[in-house]
Amino acid sequence: QELEFAARLRRTRVRELLEDRKAIEEVARRVAEKLNALIARGHDTVAFSIAILIALLRDLLDVIFTYLEASSTAAAPVVIIITTAIAYFLSAILFFFLLGKGWFLRRRIRLIFFILAFVIDGIPAVKALPMNTIAVLCAWRIVRKRAARATRELDGLKTATRREVEALDQELEEV
Repeated sequence: QELEFAARLRRTRVRELLEDRKAIEEVARRVAEKLNALIARGHDTVAFSIAILIALLRDLLDVIFTYLEASSTAAAPVVIIITTAIAYFLSAILFFFLLGKGWFLRRRIRLIFFILAFVIDGIPAVKALPMNTIAVLCAWRIVRKRAARATRELDGLKTATRREVEALDQELEEV
């Protein structure tokens, strides 16, 4: 009876190990897909280039706006209104473009962009500084850091325990 009990216990353990392995493989596959998506976002240089161009155009309009504000010509008020409207339009395009690329998934990135692009950029003494470009570069830096971390986590996925894989899956759900 003891030998039969030991054999049943071994079969039960082997069955549990196989079930655990299947569960770990499923969670690991999901985690790997999420990590690969984060890595792809971090290497989206075309979107980054377009965002930088939009931000540079927006910052150029700020310089023009600051110059026109300093000069007192008769056409300045009309030009100021037009450049301000175009600048805010470009900021909205930039915001939604980056949002669509997944760069604004974190509140911190959205907050940095909002503070730099709308609040600080509205201060006359600071208006000529390239705040939109700085905001895009900050957002891109954060995304690149997340991509590098995702690459490291993807490499470590092969040796991770079930708990580590499940914890990583839970963390990625929040991102």
